[in-house]
Amino acid sequence: MTGKPTKKIYLINRDFQLRYARTAVAVGFFSTMLTVVLILFPLFQFRILRFPNFLPPPFVIAMVVAALLNFAMVAYFGIIMTHRIAGPMFSLVRQFRLVSLGNYNAQFGVRERDELKFVIRNFNEMVEGLASQTRRDLEKMDRIVAALSENAPPAALEDAKALRSDMSARIKGSPA
Repeated sequence: MTGKPTKKIYLINRDFQLRYARTAVAVGFFSTMLTVVLILFPLFQFRILRFPNFLPPPFVIAMVVAALLNFAMVAYFGIIMTHRIAGPMFSLVRQFRLVSLGNYNAQFGVRERDELKFVIRNFNEMVEGLASQTRRDLEKMDRIVAALSENAPPAALEDAKALRSDMSARIKGSPA
């Protein structure tokens, strides 16, 4: 069985990820400029270093290319890092929707390199707690249905059975 190659989407939450990458590039740019000024200014001020009256074009081009490569790498790794946050958040929001629809079987796994592992583990524990509570409530419902089946009006018995069915569906994973 040959698996279909999957296309990995890195921009899951485009606004968040690009905003982070832009901020990282800006911080990198300003910290580079500050470092250059703090190191080179005293060297020129005290005449330890001297530049000729002109810089050769290959030198200037090399500096510009190095700066652009630096900013591109910062942006790329910023997107990669935010993917490790945005991916789990996207999945978590989808799982929250399932739980809000009554599906208490909405647990999901964590990739090894994802961030927010503790949030995902706590979400899974919360969902398991909801499922456990629903199981306990189902046991109580079974006792109520048994008691109602003896001498209750048929409408009350049907309502209790419908409620029990809805609760059971939550644990099995289909929305109530």
